[in-house]
Order: sequence, then structure tokens, then C-alpha cells
Amino acid sequence: AFRDEVNAGASYAGKTVVLTSDLDLANENWTPIGSTSAKSFQGTFDGNGYTISNLTYVNEEATTPVGLFGFLNGTVKNLKLENVTIDAVSKQGIAAVVGRISNYGLVENVTVNNATINGNRYVGGIAGHAYGTISNCTVTNTTITATPDNLSGSYDNGDKVGGIVGDLPKDGNSNTVTGCTVDALTISAYR
Repeated sequence: AFRDEVNAGASYAGKTVVLTSDLDLANENWTPIGSTSAKSFQGTFDGNGYTISNLTYVNEEATTPVGLFGFLNGTVKNLKLENVTIDAVSKQGIAAVVGRISNYGLVENVTVNNATINGNRYVGGIAGHAYGTISNCTVTNTTITATPDNLSGSYDNGDKVGGIVGDLPKDGNSNTVTGCTVDALTISAYR
């Protein structure tokens, strides 16, 4: 219900959503929270130390960012993601936690364990594409693969891949990654 409200336009700006127990998404074909840049999550999602497990997203033709969150203009913190499976094609970003961080969004104190993430570009463990801050996050026991979706185009494909973030633009903004760790990670990419 929370996801559907955000994707219908409720930004949650100035509000905090707190997870109060572990959440198992088994048998749920996930739709990311924040379906467009105009319908992004702008509040604070506090995982309160709990775990969201078995997040699965399979869509070979996604047009939006892919992850637990699609577009994030707010904060995600104090959360664990366990057993994540993502297989998607998107030009916006693909990751376990958030596909695209925008407008100085923040992800902090988040752990991803046992994930398989397959995408085409901008692929990461925590965030695919980040205009913001990623702090004190951990990715373990994860495989990330970026396969080109178009070998004849003039744009990037099969690249911008990382254990924490796929792409952290150097555009004059304060886009940063600090205090993060990666362990038991395999990355395969085109370039």
C-alpha cells in the first residue's frame, strides 16, 4: 500500500516511514517505490534495523529505475536487504536498494547480502545512478552483471558498474560515497 501511494503521487516529503518488523517479499513480483521522477519518494524510510528479504524484480524492458526504490529524492537508512534477485534492462539505474538517487538523496547504514543483479548499464549493489550520498553501506555475497543491450548505438551500454554504485557523476554536486564496504563480490561487465 505504501509503494502504491508513492507511485500514485504521494511524495511523503517531511514524513518518516518506519519498518516495524522483518518483511518477506517472496512470491511478490516487485514494482519499485517511486515510479517516475515526478512520483519519487521524498521522505525518510527508516528500516529500523529490520530485514526485507526475497525481493525479486524481473523485467527485460523496464523504462524506470529498478530496485526496492526506483526514484529516490529522500532518505533510506538502517535497513538490511537479503536474497535479492534483479534481472532488468533500464537506462535509469539498477540496484538492490535504489535505481536512481536524485536531488541530493541519501542512503545510509544499509546492508545488501546475497544478491544477484543483472542489468545493462548503471548497475550497482546499493544504487545504480547516484546524484546524492551513500554512507556506511555494505554489500556482501553478491554477483553483478552488466550485459550490453545495444552494441551499435552511440550511447553507453554494458558499463558503469560497481559494488556500491554504478555511476556517481562528477557534475559539481556533492555526490559522495563514504564509509562503505564490499566483500565477496563478483562483477562482470562489457567495459
